Amino acid sequence: MIAIPDRDPAIRGSEHAAPVGGKTPSAGVAVNGAVNEAVNEAVNEAVNEAVIGGEVRIGALHIGATAVALVAAALGTDFDSGAATMLSCTAILLLGLPHGALDMVGLLGARSRTRAIASYLALAGAMAALWWVMPGAALLLFFAVAIGHFGEDWPGPGLIAHGGALALLAAPLLFHRAKIDALFAIIAGPGAIPPLANSLLLVAPVAIAAGLTGCALLWSAGRRMLAASSAAALAGMVLLPPLVGFALSFGLFHSPRQFARGLAELGGKAGPGGRAWRFPVTAASAASLLLVLVIAWLGAPEVSVPALSAGVLRGTFVVLSVLTVPHMMMPLVLRMAGRNVAERGA
Repeated sequence: MIAIPDRDPAIRGSEHAAPVGGKTPSAGVAVNGAVNEAVNEAVNEAVNEAVIGGEVRIGALHIGATAVALVAAALGTDFDSGAATMLSCTAILLLGLPHGALDMVGLLGARSRTRAIASYLALAGAMAALWWVMPGAALLLFFAVAIGHFGEDWPGPGLIAHGGALALLAAPLLFHRAKIDALFAIIAGPGAIPPLANSLLLVAPVAIAAGLTGCALLWSAGRRMLAASSAAALAGMVLLPPLVGFALSFGLFHSPRQFARGLAELGGKAGPGGRAWRFPVTAASAASLLLVLVIAWLGAPEVSVPALSAGVLRGTFVVLSVLTVPHMMMPLVLRMAGRNVAERGA
């Protein structure tokens, strides 16, 4: 989640400025408030245009990749091997981390940079500690936060949007319960399997119905490529092995759209062709990848493909969850750091 700061120091300091031209300070505040609102509306409009403009390219790539994976699965490709698991996790990380790493741009530009970074790290540390003491609860919290975050990909009423997001997480339970149980056992231990998996299976039909309704609404609204891509994401999560389906939906459905929106928002404030995001995004993504490897290495009882693939799987989802919680709280983090933000529209 990207939060757009107010970068104009003249506007930030206007509330304390002396009267100019007979205007009272309260009038100046009202004028600046109107200016801020107009700027934010213009930026949001530009962001939405940029995102919608990229839907065709992103959607075509996602639909094509999903079709290839479905054909490969039909031909008997072994997607459950240790090597395939590590390849799927690599795709999740390489395609998914950059959009969250855009948070670093906001943190580094905060008025109180130290406070912003400290708040961000405190949230990430709290999630990491929960994995240490109660991994089952950590996985449950991660799913709850993920539903809220993935709901941003489904324009429309909140019930439909969050229903579509829930469908992506619950759909694999329909035909891949044994594989989901195995994945949950590796990620959070056997104790996490019954409550979470049973709950997801229970709501799966209703959630999928909400997701299909969202696809129909998008189609009727003229956003047909996004509707088709959303349907492909649901199909992939139902028909493909769970980890492969998630890699495709997270890496090619969710992340590119969020990254495009984030870059459009940053460009809207930093001017055309801004490149300030490249180093912090690259550094944050590289650090996250390194952390996954450390978790995998420390958790592997032996140096073998099965042991390392299990470690990479657990490390991938632990790191994703540790980053997702502060990612969702970025507007609050920046407010606490003394910066006015305009949150991205849904």
